[in-house]
Amino acid sequence: MTRPRFELGAAAGRKQSGTGRHLHLGLVFQGMKTALKVIGGIFATLIAAIAIFYFGWLSPPSAESVCENVVKVSQAELESKGAKATEDTLKQLEEGCMSAATKEPEFGKGPWVKRLKCMRDAKNYEALQACDEIRSL
Repeated sequence: MTRPRFELGAAAGRKQSGTGRHLHLGLVFQGMKTALKVIGGIFATLIAAIAIFYFGWLSPPSAESVCENVVKVSQAELESKGAKATEDTLKQLEEGCMSAATKEPEFGKGPWVKRLKCMRDAKNYEALQACDEIRSL
């Protein structure tokens, strides 16, 4: 008894056409192109989200704007208590503020930026004091 032989193509009595095989490969490549487009879109969205996060939330305000507000609020507080701020006092306050506002921490950039933004936006001395309590998110 002989075993049945399985043959492909012309030997099996069928005509082998190249167009069917090429059509199949074309569909496979089309599916791969679509998958690559989807992966590329996801990757681009992630990059955009990281950029928005970095430039939107982790970029500190300018030290000048922070210190200008700190000096203004501190001067208004002194004047409300009946004291007059001298030029030396204001200059020392501004120099101390500039050195603190320009020194970026090695770790914990988020709380540092949040504190600087709080100091820049403080409307009164109590709000300015509350900014000192910002140490962690």
